Amino acid sequence: MKRRICYPRTTPSQRQRLFQIWEETGDLQGALKEARVSEGTFYRWKPRFEQAGYPALLEFDSHAPNNPSRTAGAIEQKVIELRQINPK
Repeated sequence: MKRRICYPRTTPSQRQRLFQIWEETGDLQGALKEARVSEGTFYRWKPRFEQAGYPALLEFDSHAPNNPSRTAGAIEQKVIELRQINPK
């Protein structure tokens, strides 16, 4: 089974460097190598960059919509009570 490699998120400075080099030289592969990011990262951020420029590269997309909603308070309290009654 092939394992996926997980890379850390890019920093705003990496993204800015990527687009700065790309604009100056027009060489995408060189910009990717210099900024140390993948081609997928470039194409993920490109629409934002084209729409709002460099300030748009400072913000991360929120992952909040992908996270489950919080458990209702009443259920949370019941679970805490049950846990205190039976810690194992």
